[in-house]
Amino acid sequence: MIYFKSNYSSKVLVQMIIFAVILILGLITNFNLVWEFYFANQETMAGIVINGVIVLLFMMGIFSTAYILLHYRHEETALELFLTNLRQSPNNPTLSVATDSLIVKRYEAMVALNQRKAEINQGALAATVVASESTRLSLPRYISNILILCGVFGTIVSLSIALMGASDLIESTGDMTGMGSVIHGMSTALSTTTTAIVAYLFFGYFYQKLRDIQTNLFSALEQVCSINLMPHFSPPVGGNNILGNVDHLVKSLDETASGMKEAQQSMMQIINKLDDVVSGYDQRIEAISNNLGLVNQLLAKGFRLPELSEMEEPANATQTKKDLSHPSGLSLSQQEALLNQPRKPNI
Repeated sequence: MIYFKSNYSSKVLVQMIIFAVILILGLITNFNLVWEFYFANQETMAGIVINGVIVLLFMMGIFSTAYILLHYRHEETALELFLTNLRQSPNNPTLSVATDSLIVKRYEAMVALNQRKAEINQGALAATVVASESTRLSLPRYISNILILCGVFGTIVSLSIALMGASDLIESTGDMTGMGSVIHGMSTALSTTTTAIVAYLFFGYFYQKLRDIQTNLFSALEQVCSINLMPHFSPPVGGNNILGNVDHLVKSLDETASGMKEAQQSMMQIINKLDDVVSGYDQRIEAISNNLGLVNQLLAKGFRLPELSEMEEPANATQTKKDLSHPSGLSLSQQEALLNQPRKPNI
């Protein structure tokens, strides 16, 4: 299950609007007090300028925070729609989802890496998203860091004014004009410090909420990619992923074993065929031998020759010329003359 606050940014925006309404109503109802505290009886413009800078920075921070909250509200809506598409149509999860959203960019990056048979490194992709999105918080982060420093700067300037007034008061005994500068400096220090502290308290709250929203969004994004998207992609081939390498090795061994088994079956088929061929040749040779014996018998009967047995064959090489000799003792020339004599037809 994915832990995700889909309306987190909307709630913070509502809080910001409520705060703005309360602030405006407070200024309107206490207009005279604010006027006396910040604008009335000011001997110099130092307090007005420093307080104006603090208020300007505060308003810039609030508007930039609101803009980023709207952006993350758009991202939360896209992520929620993406999750709905995953449940309803897993083959097309980007349907009707904004193409510039983080989840669509991550999904397209994973698809591209999978098509190239590359390793899908979630840590590297997450670091890329964090690095690119951290630049959005540059201005709010800067304002959060310098708001309290502006109050300190106003205090230092106001104390300087008070010290100059005290110096004039000491030099001119009986002249109370320097006392006004001392009081003005102290009041300016109080006003600038108060303005900076109040602005920092409210802006710091919304800045912290902004960081919480960013963390919530990144956490949900990584959960969706790890739990819902990664099972749809095949394991990586190669790379530094040990499990991927082992899986690839096991598959290669399976393919090799299958090939060896097929080769063994082919060899068995070839051996069986050779056995059949040898058996056929044996049968043919036996038939040829029988036919030759029959031919010998026919020749012996046709020429009225006695049949020669295998036991009468010569025992050594010196008797090779007599292997066709007749049992009656006729020589080879006599046998040839006998064969050439005309035969009487059998009646």
